[in-house]
Amino acid sequence: MCKLGMSRALEAETDATEDIERNASYVKGYYRKAMASIKLEKYESAKETLLAGLARKPEDKELTTQMDNVERLIKNPPK
Repeated sequence: MCKLGMSRALEAETDATEDIERNASYVKGYYRKAMASIKLEKYESAKETLLAGLARKPEDKELTTQMDNVERLIKNPPK
């Protein structure tokens, strides 16, 4: 999240991907990867990541909130 805050979204996405590969049950990794993907305007990728996270923890509020956000972005991308 630190790299994302420093406008280094591609690095943040890579780091989160590595976190998920090391520990697939680390739900924060899915959230962080999705947030980086959203910043990179890779909305479909973000959705896939969020779905994978929600498959592991369906009640996660952060993942659910971002899923709603990403679905809106897919339907109405920023111009």
